[in-house]
Amino acid sequence: MPKTSRLSLAKIFEDYRYVRICNEYTGEGASKSLPYLCVLAGTTPEREGYPDRNERLAKLYDRLPEKYRDQIALIENTLTDLYTIDADCEDEDFMNKTMSGIKKVLKTIPGNNRQNIEIRIKLLHHFNDLYEQLYPSSKRGRFAIMKQMVKEIKKNDGTFDHDPLNLVARSVYYFMKEIPAKERYALLLQIERKTIDHKEYDYTYIKQLFAKGCALEKEEQKLQRRETSQTRYNQIRNRDLPYADDNKTKIKLYHELLDLIKDQDWGRSQKFREKKIIYDKLIKLYQAEGMNKEALAAKEERDRFTNALNISQEAARRKGYNLKPYKPENER
Repeated sequence: MPKTSRLSLAKIFEDYRYVRICNEYTGEGASKSLPYLCVLAGTTPEREGYPDRNERLAKLYDRLPEKYRDQIALIENTLTDLYTIDADCEDEDFMNKTMSGIKKVLKTIPGNNRQNIEIRIKLLHHFNDLYEQLYPSSKRGRFAIMKQMVKEIKKNDGTFDHDPLNLVARSVYYFMKEIPAKERYALLLQIERKTIDHKEYDYTYIKQLFAKGCALEKEEQKLQRRETSQTRYNQIRNRDLPYADDNKTKIKLYHELLDLIKDQDWGRSQKFREKKIIYDKLIKLYQAEGMNKEALAAKEERDRFTNALNISQEAARRKGYNLKPYKPENER
């Protein structure tokens, strides 16, 4: 039982907040936080009796220290709303109001001591459950909440290995498949670094799966980039360049072509040949615009790729390939 002679009002309030949010009821269903509220109000449970909890709180409220009244009211109202919501709740406004209340309570929990970390994690669990109920298809929002849970644990003595670290790891593995593997893998590595008991909580298998997923995603992204680049290359050649109105626009488009060549399904010789053709065009455009410095740089690049093309073709001939000599194109 808290006693003001031994504990400051601030400590009693902090203990009330922790018990109310994290461990409110006894096995018999009695409120554990009510005695703390009684002490804050300058009374005792024995003196006040134990009627309905909400009724008792209403009678105690005016006797609570003024500096804690608003915070207590916010905690009580938010948790009352939270436990009013059932699995079949369809009142979106009420759920949004409750989530807003949780956010406000979170902002009042300072510091990184173990007790306050537990409070924030508990509130984030509630927030995650509500978010899932309100937005069942939004994996991105829930993933952000899980990341925040892990971020809350600055230092771990093993207390949080299971909750929330392991719970988050398992949730990300089973329920967050829509989130890119790279992001899930990064979060799992954070969880592993913060885990103390690696024997009990071994994430090697999940890490291997996420690593394979990252490799597959990287290959898919590469293929998508190549497809996009090839489509854009054809657009520039067939649409943008023929209708370009001025030399500076053409210069810009030719430079874009240079960046896109690497993703074309061509051999080395063809890529060198295409770059030489483009630099031939750029030299003329720079000269027409009086950009002599740029024209000189383009000539150097043109000569470099001409040399690379000759070397590549000679190597191909030595291997028995019958390549036609390069002939400049009149218009590309």
